[in-house]
Amino acid sequence: MRTDQDFREGYRALTAALTPGALPADLPLLGLIELCLTALAEHLPTASIHVLPVLMTGYTSLATEVTDVPAFHATVASLRHLCGRFGSPAAWLEACQTHAGFPEVLRCYDLQAERPVRRAAAPPGVLQHLRDTLRRPVPWARHDLRVAVPGPARIERDHNRTVRAYEIPALPHALPAVAQHTLLRRSERAPLQVSLTQLRAIAREVDAREAAPDWPDDLPPLHLAERLDKSSHLEGLSPDFFADDTLTLAGVTHVVGMLSSGKSTLVMGLIFALAQQNPGPRLAVIVTDTLQGATLSARLRRHGIPATVLASLSNRERHLDAIHWRQSRGSRYGDLAALGELGADFGVGCPLDGLQTADPELIQGDADGGPFPLFAEKPCHKIKQSVARNTPRPSSRPGARGADEGAERSCPFWPACPAQGQQRAAVAARVLIMTPQAFLYVMPDQWTLEEQLSLPELLQYTVDLVICDEVDAVQQTLDAAFVPVAPIMGRDGNNYTPAVTTQAWAAIQNRSGAQFKKPLNCRWTNNFGELNRQVGHLYAIVQNEAAFLHDVYLNTPFSGVGLLDFLRRRAQAARTGAPLTPLGDGEFRELTQVASAIGERRPRGARAATDAAESLPALTDAALRQAALALQEIGINALLAEDYRDLLPDVEAALGDRLQAFCILSPEERQGLAADEDGAAPGPGVAKRRKNALILLLAVVAEVALDRYHWLIKAQPAVAGDFDFGGDGPPLLADRLIKQYRNLLPGNPAGSIFGLLYDEPSPERAREQGGTLSMLNHLGVGRFLLTHLHDLLRGEGQAGPHVLMLSGTSWAGGSGRRAVPGCQRPIDSASPTFDVQVPVAGVLIQPPSELAAIRDSRFALVPIRQPDGSQVVISGAGLSQRRGRLIYIAERFAIPQDGLNLLEQQWQRLATVWSEASLQDRRRALLVVNSYADAAVVADTLHQALPSPAWRVYCLEQDQRDGAARTTAGQHGASRLPRSLIEAFGRTPEHSVLVAPLQIVARGHNILNEQRKAAIAAIYFLHRPHPRPDDFSATIGRLNRLALEIYAHGLAPLPTPEDLGSRAQRMRRQASRLVRRSLECRGGYSSLPTEFKAQFAWDMLTPLWQTIGRGIRGGCPVFCGFVDAKFAPRSFAWQEGLPWDDGHSSPLVQALQQLRLAMDPTTNPREYRVARLLYAPFFDALNSTEGLKHGHD
Repeated sequence: MRTDQDFREGYRALTAALTPGALPADLPLLGLIELCLTALAEHLPTASIHVLPVLMTGYTSLATEVTDVPAFHATVASLRHLCGRFGSPAAWLEACQTHAGFPEVLRCYDLQAERPVRRAAAPPGVLQHLRDTLRRPVPWARHDLRVAVPGPARIERDHNRTVRAYEIPALPHALPAVAQHTLLRRSERAPLQVSLTQLRAIAREVDAREAAPDWPDDLPPLHLAERLDKSSHLEGLSPDFFADDTLTLAGVTHVVGMLSSGKSTLVMGLIFALAQQNPGPRLAVIVTDTLQGATLSARLRRHGIPATVLASLSNRERHLDAIHWRQSRGSRYGDLAALGELGADFGVGCPLDGLQTADPELIQGDADGGPFPLFAEKPCHKIKQSVARNTPRPSSRPGARGADEGAERSCPFWPACPAQGQQRAAVAARVLIMTPQAFLYVMPDQWTLEEQLSLPELLQYTVDLVICDEVDAVQQTLDAAFVPVAPIMGRDGNNYTPAVTTQAWAAIQNRSGAQFKKPLNCRWTNNFGELNRQVGHLYAIVQNEAAFLHDVYLNTPFSGVGLLDFLRRRAQAARTGAPLTPLGDGEFRELTQVASAIGERRPRGARAATDAAESLPALTDAALRQAALALQEIGINALLAEDYRDLLPDVEAALGDRLQAFCILSPEERQGLAADEDGAAPGPGVAKRRKNALILLLAVVAEVALDRYHWLIKAQPAVAGDFDFGGDGPPLLADRLIKQYRNLLPGNPAGSIFGLLYDEPSPERAREQGGTLSMLNHLGVGRFLLTHLHDLLRGEGQAGPHVLMLSGTSWAGGSGRRAVPGCQRPIDSASPTFDVQVPVAGVLIQPPSELAAIRDSRFALVPIRQPDGSQVVISGAGLSQRRGRLIYIAERFAIPQDGLNLLEQQWQRLATVWSEASLQDRRRALLVVNSYADAAVVADTLHQALPSPAWRVYCLEQDQRDGAARTTAGQHGASRLPRSLIEAFGRTPEHSVLVAPLQIVARGHNILNEQRKAAIAAIYFLHRPHPRPDDFSATIGRLNRLALEIYAHGLAPLPTPEDLGSRAQRMRRQASRLVRRSLECRGGYSSLPTEFKAQFAWDMLTPLWQTIGRGIRGGCPVFCGFVDAKFAPRSFAWQEGLPWDDGHSSPLVQALQQLRLAMDPTTNPREYRVARLLYAPFFDALNSTEGLKHGHD
């Protein structure tokens, strides 16, 4: 986080010398406006002031005139940190309208023809201060470390409900000084080089140490040298990356590897080779989960390499419980040494608690919770203590003084606290290990770093190489984090309004309303009440008026400005008879001002209309201004109305005069309505007028609701203690991300939040239940933190770490646009979710034995016929129907025919096709479904249907650390296997079956038997993958792919000249169309347009191929069976004379088409080699799928 304090203090001092009178109260606002005008005048002197919000989004590539000017990027970086509020066009326009009202003597600029013009009398000192501020990096905000002193203190817990008296003891002896992170400025970073010969030599040393008798059992030997010799054949696609046996890592390097090609082997080899150099580079490693990180950290420390995990302190007990839990299911249960190896980074001891001479006295609240706070509530930096202002602060930073009475202070035992070991170790560790969540949310502690940096920012200064395996999964996590779907109302328990209502009123009852002594608490509850009323109106409108409103809210987010835009364009078309066209840039800006003004809080009563008129921004269109005033009045009335229907007559009447700007009725329809009022029969205009009025009312209600919601979220931390709000729900996590990353990441190229989303209930529940109302917001392009981690602070001239990213499926279609059958233009057919937009530098090739295993593998459609003879359909079925059909499939798998069930029959066939040796200790099956709940249904059915003990059935369940309630086996249920122990399935007896969700089993698991070969010989996909209706990952991925393309390359030039404002408008239109189209196409596969079918195929192919990889380890072939009819509907139902499947009917055939196009040098000239190296064996196997009827279309 940055601070504008230096700028403000310098600006105030310089302007104070210009006038003898008092400075304006809002002088800081003038300073920020002048800073923006200076940037425009210096770099874009011919541009309109209206382009400023475009710069705030970070898409500097749109400013083609100055894209290559380094000072321009430095200016934009500073502007985004200091003037981020002006990313809102409405806020910037309002600021510009106030600019002329400031005294001329203080201003450096005038606004003429919407451009900044420097005044002849501009104060030179102020002007130079503005320029200097833009040219240098904005200072970091700093922590003010205030350490508690010996004496009495207060500790609060249970969200401030309970307060206890603590005694801060004197330190028994001097504690060690806390080492500090050093922020090293560097404008360039030398490449890192490692030869494969070095890797093999280091691997032999590693293997020798791990072969020692005292090597712990819970860290299985890596056999690194053997794995390197077998698997790591690297095909360099760039001599800058791999040449003469040497790897060179510079900037961002993207390496892809076929399944079982040695990606993890290469990663481990690089970590050991680089971390053991002395002196050598510092590394950071992003891992998929905390347990994996704990294991890696323990292994490295065993080899003498300083390493630590960085994980959320608030989740410490959960992480340690997970380690205990895993050990309890492992071979060394009860071995404290084993627990210590994995748990060394996860201390939970609290010296402050331990040094209390007695149970702390209860001052307030309930004693039932015990005398000491839970670990997640430990007051490491929240000790309440009253200390005189001139009391020196015993911190590591001299010269500080005490703070206000009762201020929050830090624990003096932090330097030796076991729980803070991760943060202390991170200062000097050679290897930092973190999950994607920790990468986003964990910050360096104020004891180790005075500046307030996020981890991605800290890595720019302190780390030389970041290694990210399974990078496509990490990309998906980051994208999702920055587009939170925050439920406001619905059936689930984590919805905002019901949860907050319950917590707040319980707190009010507990304290008999004492909260209302504070004005902010009164304002907060009033605004919350207004939000609830608007939510009620909204539910009433969409449930009662769906026939009129489906086209504006169904499967698409809506907001006030979006609905007004919908009406405004149709109103213009109705008035002129012209086709629908987008609004001009200026008119759209005014429309955003109208929408923003609707939700403004203002007094009600006699002055309401006057206040509304005075607060309304200047609008050039008189009809629009008149309509804006009318909409503001509707907004006020909506806060008072008991039912939305009470408002409709006035809205309908106003369409004839004050709301004409948004009237979609043609002149003829208006005349027809006038005739209706004279007594004639009602015409079609009546229904259209009602629809018009309902859309306007929905726009008003949505805008007021969004305004109140945003205000409540911003204010919630300030009232959390009084109303017992705890935790980090989606809204508050989003607020943290905004503060830490808003000015680092490119913004939403569509230019605004997505808005409110109303998902209707399923038809069978519609009578009894309403839908779910959510807030869908785009906070930034999450994947940018990966693809640009190496140059995150390039605008400041800071060279970041080199980045090595790896995966088997992070090339999933690539960057090129290709011609696809059924599309009139080349399309981006790549997976919007998994494809990483960094050119591939190298490909790891599988050993020959595993290539042969893929060639020998067999794919087939597996017929499971229903009583009517049709293949069973899973994808798209309702919940109860789906579960019933999954039970039916499981029963069919278990029914013996000629003494053998379906699984045994397949193994018998495979023994003749391959050999008996190929199935030795491999007669195990994996059944893949889409969720843990579905897995439990199938596994329990199989357990009852298959004879025991000859057969064993396992159901994969969530780990304790996953946070959700796990499915537990009933008296007759299958055995539960924790997710973290999935690899143990390889050591179960033959004739074992594992049922698991696709997204879990697809990633990073080597399920091997005692011979270190794939333990699973047959994999059955019972359910064709398809996103849930509330899964927006494809929409987010498409938008973020477009964002990165524009960030890197700008927009394709037009034949005619185009200014920055026009390019920005074109970007918004393109992005908005993409979002709207994506949200409208969230139905079944058959209803998708051709472009989205191609992308769906890549999204499906990625987890399928990853899962199939579980069966080919060690050079073993695998059988892959597709059960759901939706994989290939025509093939399952095929009879002589019927059509075959094509890419429109079958996603399997679509996948074949996409692979064929990707591997063809004529359709993919830049990346066909990558596609062939990665996917050619899979294509050959899939193309030979038994029962799949298809042609080469």
